[in-house]
Amino acid sequence: MIPPYEGLMPTLLLIDDDIRVRWRLQALLSTAGYRVMLAANAVEGLSLLHTVVVDVIVCDLMLPGMPGVHFVHRVRQSPDWQTIPLVLMHSAQQAYLVPHHAVTARLPVSCSAAAMLTTLATVLGQRCGPAV
Repeated sequence: MIPPYEGLMPTLLLIDDDIRVRWRLQALLSTAGYRVMLAANAVEGLSLLHTVVVDVIVCDLMLPGMPGVHFVHRVRQSPDWQTIPLVLMHSAQQAYLVPHHAVTARLPVSCSAAAMLTTLATVLGQRCGPAV
């Protein structure tokens, strides 16, 4: 698969408390051409956002400490981060917790590799427009 930014490696912030999910997605996304920054919780994610410019955020909804819903709210309230595409991973029962307008896309926690890569390519394509 061709990375969504032609010639560039898009930076992705992945926030998930399950280390196995982080490792699996890091392997998948790195192979697909993404530079992946990892955070085990929302506080780590916010800290990384203060130091690294990211092109897209993938965040689990159920996180220890600060829940994903609060993370989404903090990101959307910040002028520096509010335009960053945000892909939320959640179970079907959790979908109602975050308003649709607050996230760019949603994926089930157990989504396939193809669904993840397609969603990211779509969200980044919407942000940067068609390649010239």
